[in-house]
Amino acid sequence: MELQQLRYFISVADCKNFTKAAQACRVAQPSLSQQIKKLESELNSPLFHRQGRNIILTEPGRLLLPRARSILMLHDNTVAELNERAGNCGIVRFGIIQTMAPYVIPYLLNLHNKTQLPDFEVYEDFTENLIKKLTDGDLDFAVMSSPIAEPQLMTKVIAREPFVAVVPSSSNLTRAKKLQLSDLRSKTFLPLSRIHCAGQQIHELCKLGTYRPHTALKSFQIETILRLVAHGDYTTVVPLMAMSGEHREGVTQIPLTDKKIQRDITLVQHPDRYQSPSSLKLTSCLTTAIHELIASE
Repeated sequence: MELQQLRYFISVADCKNFTKAAQACRVAQPSLSQQIKKLESELNSPLFHRQGRNIILTEPGRLLLPRARSILMLHDNTVAELNERAGNCGIVRFGIIQTMAPYVIPYLLNLHNKTQLPDFEVYEDFTENLIKKLTDGDLDFAVMSSPIAEPQLMTKVIAREPFVAVVPSSSNLTRAKKLQLSDLRSKTFLPLSRIHCAGQQIHELCKLGTYRPHTALKSFQIETILRLVAHGDYTTVVPLMAMSGEHREGVTQIPLTDKKIQRDITLVQHPDRYQSPSSLKLTSCLTTAIHELIASE
């Protein structure tokens, strides 16, 4: 059993297609198929049901899949740890959800002048895609919002971030020091799409507040919503960090009265993933950046 064979096997299981798996592994399909056959021969079991274009794991295949992932993660952890001991720190790979990345990453880079950051690659994506990358061993860690619907991953809440109301600067609502969700009835509400976890939370908050706002549109992007509020007779609710950074003309943020209107910012890791000193340093810097970012507002 060779590591490359296990990689090919996992790729076919994930892609459910030999051609796509070969493309993902950057190898010719005949070579990939040959290695899968060798692996099946060694294990004396077929790993896939080949039903036309449908590729389905057999019972032995389902048994092997999590163990194959564990074997590859153990290999990668060993290489990473030995490289770290030899002074070759490598690159830390982490993920972050799209409603945090535009605000957290620039702030993190600003800390670079104060603290020497390890080399890193950042993957900005939806929660479910980041969870898959973590379980597949492609990321050292990820930063997202609770709850996390994957019990095999380790989670740690590193900050609690309030949501704030955002209204046009010309609105009479700016006179208030705090607002309730129901105060936003006087304007058309622009919610963040529920494809984001923050959008789902905002939707649930409105339901809990027995507030069914009239909505003109739903956007995937916080920045689009904020620009529309600045140029129209609209209101919205966004995470506090979205109001960070450059001065925003035309909009005013106002705290909400209910302290429960917040989200938990959560560090997520695979329990079997080796966390190198570089990775631990980066998670510490990220935590500091997030706390400073929220506190600065």
